[in-house]
Formats: sequence, C-alpha cells, structure tokens
Amino acid sequence: MHEITRPSVQPLLGQLGYSMSVQLIGVDCAVNPKDIGIAVGHYFDAEVEISQLIVGRPRTVETIASVVDPKMPTLFAFDSPLGWPQSLAERLADHQAGTAVGACPNHLFRRTTDRFIRHLVGKQPLEVGADRIARTAVASLNLIAELEEALGSNIPLVWSPAELSSLGCIEVYPAATLEACKLSSRGYKGKKPENFDARSVLLESLSTRFQSDSGLLAEAKATDHGLDAMVCCLAAVHFLEGSCPPPQDLAVARREGWIWVKLPGSNSR
Repeated sequence: MHEITRPSVQPLLGQLGYSMSVQLIGVDCAVNPKDIGIAVGHYFDAEVEISQLIVGRPRTVETIASVVDPKMPTLFAFDSPLGWPQSLAERLADHQAGTAVGACPNHLFRRTTDRFIRHLVGKQPLEVGADRIARTAVASLNLIAELEEALGSNIPLVWSPAELSSLGCIEVYPAATLEACKLSSRGYKGKKPENFDARSVLLESLSTRFQSDSGLLAEAKATDHGLDAMVCCLAAVHFLEGSCPPPQDLAVARREGWIWVKLPGSNSR
C-alpha cells in the first residue's frame, strides 16, 4: 500500500525563486472533439483566474495552440490516462492465445495510481487496461504529440513543480479532485435538469477557489465538459502548490502515468 505523506504547501513561484506567472490549460479529454473541454487559467502569487472556456471546437490542436502564451511557463492538465499498467505490457508481450495470463485482473488492468486514488479518496478511476477509456488515452497522447509539433516544443510530463520551465503536462482526474476538496462528484454529468442543478451547486463552491467572470461560470453550468476542464485547472494548482502526494516508485509512474490529486485536508484551496 502506498504510504500517504503530508506534503508541505510551498507555491511553485517560491520554489523556483522568481516572480512569474504560470499559464494553466485544463483539458477534459475525449475521442470526439465536440466532447473536449478546454479551460485557460493563470496562476500568480497564489491567486488563480480562469479566463477562457472552450468546448466542442472541431480543430482542437489549433485551438489549444492559439491560446498558449509563449511569455510564461504553461502547465497542461489532461483528464485522461497517459499510460497503461506495467503488468499488462509485461504479461501480454509474449502471450499466446489459449494460454493462461497468470495475473490478478486488478493488477493487470489497473495502474498503481488507480489503486492509490481509490485508497486516497474512495473514487475508482476507469481502467485504461480494460475499458473504452483506452481510446480516450490514445486520442490524448496523439493530441499531445500534435501539440508538440504545432508549438515546436516538447510537452514532457513533469514530476514536481520545479521541473516546469517552459511547457509541461500532468495527468489529473476531476472526480477525484472534487472528492479531495470535499465536493460531490456525483450527478453533475449529463443534460437533465438535475445535472444542471448539480453543476450549479459545484460552481458556487468552486467560485471561492478561483476567480472567473459570471459568463464563464454560466458556460461551465451548461456542459460538464466545461466544468471538468475548470477542475483540471484547479488540480494543476494543487500540483503547483505541492499539495499532491507524489508516486513512491517514480520508475513505475514514468511507465504507467500518475494522477495528481491533492491530499484531502491539506491547506491548498
């Protein structure tokens, strides 16, 4: 079991020793561009502002590339698995049809970070090794590669705030972030009246954690893709503020990916 340690909350700007803004780009990922939500934010001196919300644009790469500010470090937060279970790759590499796999399904289809998130906040991420979310993962990794080409720069996974110098990305999971913030992750997805009501309640709580104008909040209420993109930005802030438990085995995390979620009860917003 992953031992949970309580990290100190130390903002990125203090760690790096200079005063500079950080751009936040939260992406609620999907295979179909009409279901992709993009939130653009700004983090400076422990203040957070969400300034843009874009949902359902057909040219996703061009849309994201157009909002990247080259004058400041930019942290992308993707709501999608960015890797597969190590055990799945190891067991299937030489597997022959009709022979036993010889592995526990939970270890075969769930990553280390998936099991940890369940332990941390009681929320089970979708299994990238066994679920349709794998298609979203492939689409998201292709999106990152296409963004790198469009921007002419690598967008590496970063494993601590101090690693962010230009462009970087992390994996996040909005439902887990909401639970870690003591907010309900149930009932807000969909187009039924009760889903709109649930999003309205969530946004009222979230509006105390970042600044945003009423128009953007209304857009987020209209679609769960927009709300999730905003929560992706909030998760990015938790990462920058040092509130998220890091992986104990970095080598495995580099292979499988790691979901950054704040430690419940930490001082971060």
